[in-house]
Amino acid sequence: EEYSVGMSALGHIVLYGLLNQAEGLLCDRSYLPGEDMVQMLERHGKRLFGVESRRPLCDFDCIGVSLAYELGLTNALEMMKLGGIPVTWEERLQQEPGGGKPFDPASGSPPLVFSGG
Repeated sequence: EEYSVGMSALGHIVLYGLLNQAEGLLCDRSYLPGEDMVQMLERHGKRLFGVESRRPLCDFDCIGVSLAYELGLTNALEMMKLGGIPVTWEERLQQEPGGGKPFDPASGSPPLVFSGG
């Protein structure tokens, strides 16, 4: 979601705090940017990134998406595109190193993406 909507959801704030307390884990946040930021990312050849780490979304091992309602799915798909994460299984197969392993971050595969309400 956009920042103004996403920050109002308390569930992800609690999860964010708990995960960042665990040793060896980095939990970051990202939000759907406004159209002006999308244009700037595209103009500079940059990908959507995490708020704190500034890492592109495609560099994370796992991406969690909170879907409060069905229409949020289109925002999640747009964020994946902006973050350099393949959206379709065909795109994922093209990007998978070594012949299409389903998920292997050590070999550079795209992040695992999951969602919940």
